[in-house]
Amino acid sequence: MPLEKKAIRLRLGKAPRKLIEKLEELTRALYGVEFRDYVHASYFKYVCFDEICIISAYDPRYTLDIANVTIIYSGMWVAVHVKNVLAPSIPLVKSIYDKTGVKAAIIVAEKGVKAFLYGNDILAESVVKVIPPHVGLYAVVDSTDGEIVGFTKWNGTKKVYENVYDLGVFLRALG
Repeated sequence: MPLEKKAIRLRLGKAPRKLIEKLEELTRALYGVEFRDYVHASYFKYVCFDEICIISAYDPRYTLDIANVTIIYSGMWVAVHVKNVLAPSIPLVKSIYDKTGVKAAIIVAEKGVKAFLYGNDILAESVVKVIPPHVGLYAVVDSTDGEIVGFTKWNGTKKVYENVYDLGVFLRALG
């Protein structure tokens, strides 16, 4: 019996200025850098697939202008808004780490990373190292290859790092 696929609710629009200001503050708090030093854009848009919203930066010099075609996504991916949490994008944080080193991150053992990529939370025993600052949001770094695989936040009540988003979220949402 074939699986029934549900329709994905798609929303597009211009990202609110307050959201971008919050992203600028978040980047400063987590990494001690200015967002605009890494993102050069004249405007920002969002595309939401159900409850997952991708925020992208646009510069008209690099944006395609094709008549009669709807472009769902282009530009530079700068953030995700999901589960009522704003988190920077993996490519943005990777470019920050390349210049400043790893900050506001948890290094996670292979078994924990595998579970995380399936949408699960990270148990404290899977964390190899916590790298400050402790602002509440952490990049999840795979201990085997040093790659960022998503973002998490600490839940002191449950004693787990809750999955905010991981690389698998897009496959699960769109699959």
